[in-house]
Amino acid sequence: EKIVQTLINSNAEVNAQNLKGQTALMLACIMGHEKIVQTLINSNAEVNAQDLKGQTALMLACAMGQKKIVQALINSNADINAQDLEGYTALMLAYLLERQDIIKILNDSTADRRSWCHIV
Repeated sequence: EKIVQTLINSNAEVNAQNLKGQTALMLACIMGHEKIVQTLINSNAEVNAQDLKGQTALMLACAMGQKKIVQALINSNADINAQDLEGYTALMLAYLLERQDIIKILNDSTADRRSWCHIV
């Protein structure tokens, strides 16, 4: 966490992407680093950035079952109904991976439940 803050204080580009199009926020979501996610959000990381597959930080956090991170992203205006290149939303991924806690969070946040009907 201190390293991330040091980089941000040194004007590092918080929205830089790796070869897969993933940002530091996306990687922190995948790895479950809640404090780093919040630090990046507070430093204006783009919560709706998409990687080369069209996935967002929210989608990745949902897939990994990161409840607190999912809530932090939603609280930071992440697009709950964004779709990846295959048409999947965060809610669809949560259903596919049977992430019941994540499904509840998304449903409580008005995720579009109609969007996943074509996978059932």
